[in-house]
Amino acid sequence: MNPTRLLMTTLLTASLAVSCFAEPMPDRLHAKLDQLVGTWKVETKIGDEVVTETVTLKWGTDNNTVAYQGVGESFSTGRALTFSGVLGWSSVEKKIAEHGFDSKGGTMTASHKIEEETWIGSFESSVVSDGEKVIAKSLRAFEWQTADQWSITQTKRTINGQPQEDIRSVFRRIQTDSDPIAKRLIEAEIRSIENHWRQKNLSGLVSEFTEDGIRATNISLLPIQGSDAIRASLEPGFATGNPSDGTEIHAEVLAARFLTDQHILADGTWWLVDKDGETMRTGKWGNVWKVNAQRNDCKMLLESAYADLPLESVANRELPDVSFQLPEQPKLRDAKLLQMVERSIERYARGALNSDSSLMTQEFTVDGVRSVSEMPQAYRGRLAILESLKVANEGTSPYAKTELKAVILNAQRLSDTVAIANGVWQVSDSKGSVIDFGQWGNVLQIQDGEVKLIFESAGSYQP
Repeated sequence: MNPTRLLMTTLLTASLAVSCFAEPMPDRLHAKLDQLVGTWKVETKIGDEVVTETVTLKWGTDNNTVAYQGVGESFSTGRALTFSGVLGWSSVEKKIAEHGFDSKGGTMTASHKIEEETWIGSFESSVVSDGEKVIAKSLRAFEWQTADQWSITQTKRTINGQPQEDIRSVFRRIQTDSDPIAKRLIEAEIRSIENHWRQKNLSGLVSEFTEDGIRATNISLLPIQGSDAIRASLEPGFATGNPSDGTEIHAEVLAARFLTDQHILADGTWWLVDKDGETMRTGKWGNVWKVNAQRNDCKMLLESAYADLPLESVANRELPDVSFQLPEQPKLRDAKLLQMVERSIERYARGALNSDSSLMTQEFTVDGVRSVSEMPQAYRGRLAILESLKVANEGTSPYAKTELKAVILNAQRLSDTVAIANGVWQVSDSKGSVIDFGQWGNVLQIQDGEVKLIFESAGSYQP
C-alpha cells in the first residue's frame, strides 16, 4: 500500500473503549464533530495523481464517538481498498483521539486539538510495504468552507523521516437526500398511476409514458417500447377474469433528483394487493422521467421495475418454462456510447466471474445506487454497494463465480454527461447451465470516454 494514500492520511480509525465512569465529551467538541457526520466524496491530489474516495461518518450508539467506513482506490493496482474507524473523547489527554485500520493491514493514530477557530492535530500511520515498515507522519489542519465542503491540509509530512510535499484533501458532501421539487413531481405521477390502475384506465396509464417510452419489467422477456406496444402489453391485465382483475398497485418514492434540467431519476418500492387487501407481490423500481418546460408534469422515459426474488429463492427455484436465448447485439445509433457501455459490462462481468466485489463496485459512481431483485433494498453509495455485492456475489450465493452476459438493446444520451441504457442479461454456472435471466435498465455517468453506473436497476424474469 502506498503510504501517501489519503486513506491513511485522513480519517482511518479504530474503536476506542470509553469507560462508563469517564468524563463525557464536552458539548462544544460534540458540536464540532457533528460537522463531520454525513457521506462525503473525497479528492486528494498527490503529485500527478488524484485519488477519489467515499467515506461515511455516523455517531455511535453512545453518541460519544463518531464511527466511519470508507472505500477508495489503490494507486498501485487501481483496485478498491476499504477502511473504518472511530473518533472519541480522551478524558486523560483532554483531546479527541483517533485510531484506524485498513484492508491492507495499515494502522494509524491521531489526535485533534480543537479550539473555537482552529482544528489541528498530529498524525502517524504505519504499514508494511514490500517487507519494509513504512511510517508516515504529518500535522493536519481542518478547515470548513461551507456546511457541505471542508478540507484537511497536511504539512510537515515525512515518510520514514524523509520530508514530503504538503497535500490537501477536499471533502464534498454527497447529496443523498431527494430534491423536493423532483420528489413532489414524481409522487404526483405515482398517485396518477395508482388511480389509473384502480379505475382500469388503460389510456391513462399509457399516457404516463413518453411516445418512445420503454418498459423493462420482470413480466416480459424483452423490453417494450413505444405507446402502441406499451398499450398492447398492459391491455391483457385489464381483461375481466385476469388474475390482476380487482387488484391495486401501490408505490413509495424513496428518492428523486434531477439528472438534467429535463430529466428526473427516481426510485422506490411497489406492492400489488388483491381485492381483499392481501399483498400478492412486492418489488423495487428505478425510473427516469422527462419533465416539461414548466416543471409541472413529467412522463416516463424508462421504467425499470422488478419483483423481489430473494437469493434463497434464486437458488431453489426452477426457471420459468420459456424458450429464451440472448439476442444478438444490435447496432445502435450512438456507436461510441454503445462501446463505452460494453466496456463497463465487460469489467462488471469479470468481477462477477471471479466473485471480485471490489472490482464490480468500481463500476459505480461514488454516490451510485444498486437496486436488484435478489436484494431486499436499494443500496446507496459505494460502501453500501460493496457490502451488498459481497452478499450477492460471493460465498455460497447462487451468483458466486458465475458468467454474466448482457445485451444492450437501447442506449441514449440525455446530456453530455448522462445516459440511459437497457437490455437483457443471463447468468450461467461453471457447467454452462443458465441459472437466471432477466432485464436491466440503468442510468450512466459519462466521463473521460467511459461510463459508470449512477443507478443500476435489474431483475429476474418472473411472469
